Amino acid sequence: MEQDLTPRLIKELRGDRDYKSISKEVGISYGQFFKLENGYSKLKFEEFIKICQTVKSLDLKNIFKKIMCLELEEFTQAEFMERYCTSWGEPSKYVLKEKLGFTPSKWWRLKTGQSRLTFDDFIKLITSCGCDAYGFLSHFLPEDVISLYTKKENDFFENEMRIMAAFPEACQITTIIGDNSYVNADVDNKTDLLRSLSKLDHDKFNFLLNILVKNNVLYLNKENGLYEKHQMKIYLKDQNIDTYETMKSISKFAMNSQERVMSDPEHDRDRIKFAFGVSTLTREAFNEIRQEIIDSFHRINTILENDNLKDNPQMELAIFQMGIHFIEEDFSKSKKSEI
Repeated sequence: MEQDLTPRLIKELRGDRDYKSISKEVGISYGQFFKLENGYSKLKFEEFIKICQTVKSLDLKNIFKKIMCLELEEFTQAEFMERYCTSWGEPSKYVLKEKLGFTPSKWWRLKTGQSRLTFDDFIKLITSCGCDAYGFLSHFLPEDVISLYTKKENDFFENEMRIMAAFPEACQITTIIGDNSYVNADVDNKTDLLRSLSKLDHDKFNFLLNILVKNNVLYLNKENGLYEKHQMKIYLKDQNIDTYETMKSISKFAMNSQERVMSDPEHDRDRIKFAFGVSTLTREAFNEIRQEIIDSFHRINTILENDNLKDNPQMELAIFQMGIHFIEEDFSKSKKSEI
């Protein structure tokens, strides 16, 4: 990625400015900037920040807060590493080795400032333990450029959010498939029953069901004739599991996606709340619930780390289904997406 994406990123940030003017603004030599943009030198995290700060339209504090939930006062490697580890936790040994390619000594040098964090390692770090590279880079690069270098995982989950944003009535299908009146009904044609319970007319039901299946949100279980939702799972390979960090990242993505759906006043709010297990509450209650969730995952992660997997080298842990709660205030109006 470093050989192609970073030079393209720097070129986008430079814009119409020539090397002489931009290098003066950043505080590096003309030759050094030329090397960075043409891939002859590796871009460091703090150099990336300096270049971003020359673009007046970029609100870096807001970007870091929105994407990584980090309140940074100064954009330095030391502060970033401190706030990042406080917010997202330390990467496990498994993540360091398999996802980041870091040795424990390199991680220690980066935290203590004895080694400089490259932009490439910064992207790998936030992708593995904090957010997705796609979401972060979208503030600096055009979407068609980002898609050449990054890949979104768990597409079926994001597809569901996009479908709900464009077609809120699809909630009337996805909600019912887990209801006992559908699952336990003693009828031959479960599809006709699903349409009846959804209270959608024949054509609209078939249209929305086709979209949900085509985008891998639902699938037909041929054994029982029921439509079911795809489920995300975490595969546990050894005791060094980054379950806590992974769950925080997925939960944050879910909350952000659902907030966009909830913010459109034209949507059927009661139906969406029921579909997503969403309820409105005060900020004080929200903070208390958030702390309970964090504490529970700390306890769960401790159990997982202490679990002896010698007799069971590979097992599955289904993602815990929990209600996502919102504070219903200051929602910005979201634009309907196109499928």
